[in-house]
Amino acid sequence: MNTEENPFVSHMEKQISDPNFRASQRALERIKNILQLLKAPKIDTPALEALCFNGIPDECSSLRSLCWKIFLGYLPSTTSRWEKSLADHRKNYAQYIDDFYTRLVAALKIQTEKRKIEKENWLAAIKAAEENKEGDNKSTNKNNVNAELEILHFSKREELYPGFMYDDDLWDDIVKDTKRTRSEMDFYQRETEHSRESNKDKKPEEVVEETHNDVLARMLFIYAKLNPGVRYVQGMNEIVAPIYYIFAADKSPLFINQSEPDAFFCFSLLMGEIQDAFIKNLDKTNVGIQARMLSLNNLLKEVDFAVWDKLEKFGVNPQFYTLRWLMLLLTQEFELMDVIRLWDSLLSHPKKLEYLNYLCLAMIELLRDRILESDDFADLIEMLQKQSAGDLDSILVEAARLYQAHSKSAKKV
Repeated sequence: MNTEENPFVSHMEKQISDPNFRASQRALERIKNILQLLKAPKIDTPALEALCFNGIPDECSSLRSLCWKIFLGYLPSTTSRWEKSLADHRKNYAQYIDDFYTRLVAALKIQTEKRKIEKENWLAAIKAAEENKEGDNKSTNKNNVNAELEILHFSKREELYPGFMYDDDLWDDIVKDTKRTRSEMDFYQRETEHSRESNKDKKPEEVVEETHNDVLARMLFIYAKLNPGVRYVQGMNEIVAPIYYIFAADKSPLFINQSEPDAFFCFSLLMGEIQDAFIKNLDKTNVGIQARMLSLNNLLKEVDFAVWDKLEKFGVNPQFYTLRWLMLLLTQEFELMDVIRLWDSLLSHPKKLEYLNYLCLAMIELLRDRILESDDFADLIEMLQKQSAGDLDSILVEAARLYQAHSKSAKKV
């Protein structure tokens, strides 16, 4: 793959050269500068990070998707290796589906059919008993049918395959969360394009609709099976959601219909950097979530003692507001489009977790006046948990300023 024939970039170059392409002159220049770096045989990662730190232009639909793959380490810096790397990862993911998910789906289907048949048989027995006036036996009470069947099915789950009881519980936990993921958006509840295509010529009774939420659940289930030491923890769904959303919107011929495997591996790589915060046994170690909250609290003390002292005196424990910020990379504090812009800066930063502290610090600092004026514990908690001071742009500007002013590892980005 030579410089002039990079198919990953040529798609975007055609896009921006189309007469109907719309972008400001400034955005167009930034797109061209980023594409120029992406065309090189070896990516100048620091230069690409610097160009993307202040936001990746939305107008070029595949640009962010490609850059995030590089920042997360999914695509190597040598561009000639991209095609093989993608092919290998996608092949591996297909195998993971066969190894873990396909068996689960088959077992769940059998379980559903068994429940249906057993319920029908049970109700038939009740009807026969009632007709014979055998009356009030507990087993013939219609009100107890569902409860007794649940007990029966619970005890029989392991008969489907060894470990099914664990998988069934795991899947149930994941689905409960993914169904609620970004419920304010239509996207995650919609049927996927792949599902629509595969259902197109099927009979109504054969149609199996799969939504984007279902895809999130499958990725998280496979991740949990591959990482038993981490398993699945509530909140991981919020971390995979922005990655999948961006990749699903990529219509590049080399990435279309491949959003699931690509998002899975990018999510796994990101989790590799932050997973210690999700492992309960590490909570009280120097790599767990408590250490990370302490690090942020110490940074606040160093940068703004007055605010730190006020929160300490009122008993506002950092856990009350920073736990969610740090574990979920601020995904729950903003609308998805704002999270995506924030992640342009976070993912392109060479020291992601350190910079996350400065983003959190900026959120606190933008509330500084209100914090110092408040004399009410509940008010302090509410303002920090809701973080209503300033817009995202203000937070990003303040975080960059604080990082340059106070980080020992600061460099111009």
